[in-house]
Amino acid sequence: MAIFTKLICPVSYRWYNLFMRAVFFRLFLILTVIFTLTSCSSNGRDNPGLLSSQITLLPYTTISVTISSPTQAESTLSPSPTSEPIVYTVVAGDSLSAIALRFGVNLDALIAANPAINPNAMSIGTKLKIPSSNNSSQTEETTIAGLPTPVIQISAKPDCYRMDADTWICFLLVNNDQSNPVEDVTGKIMLSNMSASIPATCPLDLIPAGASLPLIATIDMEDINPDLVSGNLTSAIPVNESDLHYGTTEIVSKKVDFSTDLRSAHVTGEILLPVGGTLRVLGYAVGSQNHILGYRIWDATTSTTAGKTLAINISIFSLGGAISEVYLVAQARLK
Repeated sequence: MAIFTKLICPVSYRWYNLFMRAVFFRLFLILTVIFTLTSCSSNGRDNPGLLSSQITLLPYTTISVTISSPTQAESTLSPSPTSEPIVYTVVAGDSLSAIALRFGVNLDALIAANPAINPNAMSIGTKLKIPSSNNSSQTEETTIAGLPTPVIQISAKPDCYRMDADTWICFLLVNNDQSNPVEDVTGKIMLSNMSASIPATCPLDLIPAGASLPLIATIDMEDINPDLVSGNLTSAIPVNESDLHYGTTEIVSKKVDFSTDLRSAHVTGEILLPVGGTLRVLGYAVGSQNHILGYRIWDATTSTTAGKTLAINISIFSLGGAISEVYLVAQARLK
């Protein structure tokens, strides 16, 4: 057909050829557009995010959350465990009043918490229950940082004697020149060849005003040089006049019978207590140079009756020479 047309009419054939090219070109454009649109439609289905018109929006659901305030979310606290009672072991130099002061409790409360303990005859190693300071009658909290500064001083040198092969005893004489009694009196004995010190304890709870008595220390050592021994006070506290734990005493009579060699003395007498309570008496012997030679403690077996006298009977033996004088110091503790 093309050959026939070309032979018949060359001019018509040329126009025909141009027409056919234009037709094929438009057909090509149409197919290209269709193909492109088909491809985009396919990609839109594969990737919904590219065509916003094809995305189905879902309604947003609001979730209400209630947050409790700290006061609404209170935790239940279990009660604090009850504190364990304090058990204190008595050491050399201790007295009930000193222990009460150290722990900040009332002395009467301490005595009441330990009814089986004799305040005048506590031995080293005794176990004491320390009551809570909140349960005591104290109105102020007492804080103790170390031993109180002594209100009195001593100048006498300790007197030391051998007791047996490896034990010595030393006496440190203390004179209370205050107008009031002093309590919690403690001291220490120092040896020149030892860095440690040995505690010296008071046989009584207090030293009356104007009275003198020895502190006592036991040294476990085979040999010491008494000339190289020194001592001093570590504690002495004035007794408040309003303190009703102690009563006054009066030695009504005293008789001393010495042995022939003056190495022992027997003391008898009577002591008057204006009020009822317990009684302890310290008797100690001194020599011509005022050296302490020996001592003896006497405790009344029963409580005394107010206004009546109590007979005493004490024997004292010397550890180092003839006895020149015997002194008695009495202590009364009220009921």
